[in-house]
Amino acid sequence: MKKILMIIGALIGVGVIYAAVCLGLIMSEHRAKPMAQPDTIVVLGAQVKGKNAATAHPAKMLAERLRTAAVYAKANPTVKIVVSGGQGTDEPISEAAMMSQYLQAHGVHNPIIEENKSINTQQNLANSKKITRLGQTVIVTSDFHMYRALYLAKKAGIKDVSGLAAVSRSSATFRLYVREIIAVGKTLIFG
Repeated sequence: MKKILMIIGALIGVGVIYAAVCLGLIMSEHRAKPMAQPDTIVVLGAQVKGKNAATAHPAKMLAERLRTAAVYAKANPTVKIVVSGGQGTDEPISEAAMMSQYLQAHGVHNPIIEENKSINTQQNLANSKKITRLGQTVIVTSDFHMYRALYLAKKAGIKDVSGLAAVSRSSATFRLYVREIIAVGKTLIFG
């Protein structure tokens, strides 16, 4: 019995260390600041709500990213924007289409390119790189997601990259951090 308790204690200890390391990595880019003169802003998608195209609207997390991107884009009016995200089975339109509509409706006049095929962060970045020359790139995503987004951008060959973190105020923030701790570990171990 004592041996079993020691094994359980060791496993719990390893789990706590794993979670602490991943949380430290997440927090290292939590308040990422963008470069001064980018060529491109890549806004990573998140859920679109609504029953059809007419009622489509960004979920809270996507709205946070879009508000952050809009402020930065207005301060950098010549920078092109890539909005990246496909259409999930529970979404009335693609995330990219929703983001483009939102930015235009909120006074953003920058050139906007829609990447509407991707279903995850890795694809967001790879597909964005395929459809346009990115150059100096600022990634806009949620604060808890920034470390992994920048890691995957560099892995995709986007070398000159920085981040602009949208502050998460969702009631699900704790759950999102837990999910991100798992995702960071998976990304670092399996790519």
